[in-house]
Amino acid sequence: MLFSAFTPVDLYELSGATPIAERIYDSLISGLGGQYSPDGGPPPIGSRQEALCYMQALQIARARQRLHEARDQRLPSKVVDLLPVRETEYGLVPGPNDTIAQRQAAFAARKLLPKGGTKTNLIAALTALLGSDFVTLYVNPINTALNFPVTCGAWPQNLQRADAPRKIVKLTSPVDFIGTAKTVSYTTLPTPLYPLGAQAEAIVAGDVVVFDTGSSGQIDRVNVTGATVIPSFQGVSPNGTISGTLTANFTRPHESGSMGYVGDFPLWLSPRRHMVVFVSAAAAADPERKRKVHDLMSRMVKATTTWAITASMPGSPNVSTQWQLGVPGLGYTTLTQLTA
Repeated sequence: MLFSAFTPVDLYELSGATPIAERIYDSLISGLGGQYSPDGGPPPIGSRQEALCYMQALQIARARQRLHEARDQRLPSKVVDLLPVRETEYGLVPGPNDTIAQRQAAFAARKLLPKGGTKTNLIAALTALLGSDFVTLYVNPINTALNFPVTCGAWPQNLQRADAPRKIVKLTSPVDFIGTAKTVSYTTLPTPLYPLGAQAEAIVAGDVVVFDTGSSGQIDRVNVTGATVIPSFQGVSPNGTISGTLTANFTRPHESGSMGYVGDFPLWLSPRRHMVVFVSAAAAADPERKRKVHDLMSRMVKATTTWAITASMPGSPNVSTQWQLGVPGLGYTTLTQLTA
């Protein structure tokens, strides 16, 4: 529509339809009949009654527009006035450079969370969040899933009864030689949950200790073949901890300060629930867009699901970009090309 007396800036729309204010004006004028004109026509332009109809048409059009804007605040694709309120309600934190459209997309994706973390819903949410920057979602097929360890109970698992004694130790010297018996010093840490208020116990020969449980590449289960307790304070320091040494055949090196646990350790890993989010190269290199993807995935998938983000190869969107030495891409490229 063109600018006119019926389309001031606040009522202007990118539309080819007759302006709503003009349609309301025509309706008001038609309703008057010929009572304000000697020849039976509409009120003369500029007359008091015609001016009243014109102003009423603008007021009604503005009121109608505000009602439509209020209705749009329920729609993620159109919300503007209440967007900060909606973001607060859904726990959204917009980036410093996010546009209104990007914030609306994040809101649309967040509204899909209650529908569950199925692949279909994840694709819909990622599409709403990233638009054309989202390419596809890869889920490891069941026939490629491998277990670690391969069989239940194998190294580094340590399956014990639920009431088995629990001990927590921290190495005070490093394990710098592997494949042979190594003696290292340690100190115990309190285990307040088993039993409640119990004093720490020293490591003894025959204990099975699992070290560095928080690092998948450093987990190490060892059988203690020898143990001693430092004689000072009869092995018990003033703060209730015990210091001593243990001897074991380690298979992996460990730094001083590494933690070890005696007790049930039922670790069993599988990449079956691992997903890879394929995005454009620009999105993969953008920390803010990656933050949004990680936030959405953490809210939609189960706690046992893991995921990664990879950049799609230009020209082959379903193929990941392979990591290359000296080329930026750490954290969003794959060691080998992955085809979704």
